[in-house]
Amino acid sequence: MFGGKITTYRHLAAAAVDKLRPWLPVLATASTTDNRPLPGGDFPIDGVPALQQRLQARYPFIDPATIARLARQYGTRAFAWLGEARTAQDLEQGSATA
Repeated sequence: MFGGKITTYRHLAAAAVDKLRPWLPVLATASTTDNRPLPGGDFPIDGVPALQQRLQARYPFIDPATIARLARQYGTRAFAWLGEARTAQDLEQGSATA
């Protein structure tokens, strides 16, 4: 079994696929995942501050520390997670906009 941090999982997965390739014809073509960003990681490597600014501008009711955490945890997926919320109450469980 393979496992590890999110930053190393692709290398571990590639090694596992390489070992399985001889027995699984569906794996005959080369993988292209190493050229694709992780979900939410579709921004420059040095773009976290800009992402935080965009999140803070769209969701000014969220404190900066939480914005920083959301940017680090979810990247651009934070926008989908927060959706059309305009107030903290919009994020409460059962809210019509959450």
